[in-house]
Amino acid sequence: MNKKIFFALLFFFQLSISFALFAQKRSTVPPQIQQKLDYVQNDSSDCTLEYIVTLEKELRAMYSSDDYVFFITEFRKGKLYTGSGEYTEAILHFKKAFKIVEKQSVEHNTDIANVASWLGYVYYTAGDYDNALLYFNKGLIIAKEMLGENHPNTARFYGNVGRVYYAKRDFDNALLYSGKGLAIVENMLGKKHPDTASFYGNIGDVYWAPLKTRGNLHKFSNMLK
Repeated sequence: MNKKIFFALLFFFQLSISFALFAQKRSTVPPQIQQKLDYVQNDSSDCTLEYIVTLEKELRAMYSSDDYVFFITEFRKGKLYTGSGEYTEAILHFKKAFKIVEKQSVEHNTDIANVASWLGYVYYTAGDYDNALLYFNKGLIIAKEMLGENHPNTARFYGNVGRVYYAKRDFDNALLYSGKGLAIVENMLGKKHPDTASFYGNIGDVYWAPLKTRGNLHKFSNMLK
């Protein structure tokens, strides 16, 4: 499967939610530090690992190691390492971010789902499908709790899980999860939406992969009607 298509199906909870939650702590953060954290959290293209490491040295003098400010820096380091293809390092920093945010209040469940998505993607790309399933399922559980079953972003998590089962050659579960996602996006977005088209393509891949009978192709054709 084309990784760009797969990546397009990943649901990362909107960063604006994290910004809103972090805004509650602004009154306790010195303005100059806040400006630097905003720079890191905004995913500025010129933000480097060296900049983040330097910022963390300042933060350690002010905050405990499990404070939310370190979630911001560890999460960003994970994304930077993912972008450079250094998946072992990416996983290390995403897990640090995950551990920090798990200790936060339930309001930060969006952050947990966000990191779970990235961890799922990195593990998937690295070929570790069991861990990819673990983290995509964590994200799916949170999406269902926060958004409900019938939400396009919940559907995307179903799609992620389905794609990992496809990679594991577990075609029955691949169809099960992809089918659940398809039903949601068809209902919420319509049959002509790009997300719906991606699900059709994914399900088509599942039917073609084991070179099954013509009957499966017929079933897939009927879905498109």
